[in-house]
Amino acid sequence: MLLVIDCECWYTDISCIDSAHSDNDELVPQLIRISLTLLITFYRYHEIFRLLFSPSDALSIRVQSTMKALHLMPNQYSSVHLRMKYPVPGINETDFSFQKHKSQIITGWATNAVNCAAELHPNATIYVSSDNNDTVGYLLEESHFAQQQYTDATKHKKHPLVVKLAARDYSSENQHINFSPNREVDGFMSVFEDLFIMGLGKCVAHGVGGYGRLAAALSGGECVMEHRGGNGNPNVCLNALKNLKRDTSRRVHDNY
Repeated sequence: MLLVIDCECWYTDISCIDSAHSDNDELVPQLIRISLTLLITFYRYHEIFRLLFSPSDALSIRVQSTMKALHLMPNQYSSVHLRMKYPVPGINETDFSFQKHKSQIITGWATNAVNCAAELHPNATIYVSSDNNDTVGYLLEESHFAQQQYTDATKHKKHPLVVKLAARDYSSENQHINFSPNREVDGFMSVFEDLFIMGLGKCVAHGVGGYGRLAAALSGGECVMEHRGGNGNPNVCLNALKNLKRDTSRRVHDNY
């Protein structure tokens, strides 16, 4: 009696996570006991996570649908997460206002976060997620990443930017579990959708808080940058529109 687990398929088709099963449930406790040491020794966090957890059918469908609509192929795009409401001096989680902080903080933090993601994975599509939907909208609709184009001097034609941003429907804001105790489970679906999509990418640029770090760990933890430190201040990255060369000596972590 064998338990066959195809780890590689998790990076190409999220639905195949559910296909790993045994036809004898009595084997499962025995397998766990025998394999625990091996798992800890040979598997990293993202692999252990996928051995223990699988998405619901509804979540799996949403993730696949969003990735298909945005033309995201596993390990061929990267992600940036912005935890804008994290409580640091000047920011209050419960009464956060995008318009209040837009000119002073958000535009700088958001722009720098994308710059960091572009350093990690030049010329790749960058999936954007945040605990503040207006910040996602700003990056995709108003920022210089959305507005600027470069001109081919020989053909005099406009071309899209090498930094391409993508996001799911951001008309509604992700709810924070700690601040939404009465919300139904389905109300957090978009939170897990973002998490799984970021986890299927190649690189993750994240800021403060554990959610972004978890997404980085699920992506493999080998291509990660912290665009904001624990004190909330940004770790400044190069201007992605002027220089996409990656500086591997800065803030790239491999210990996830």
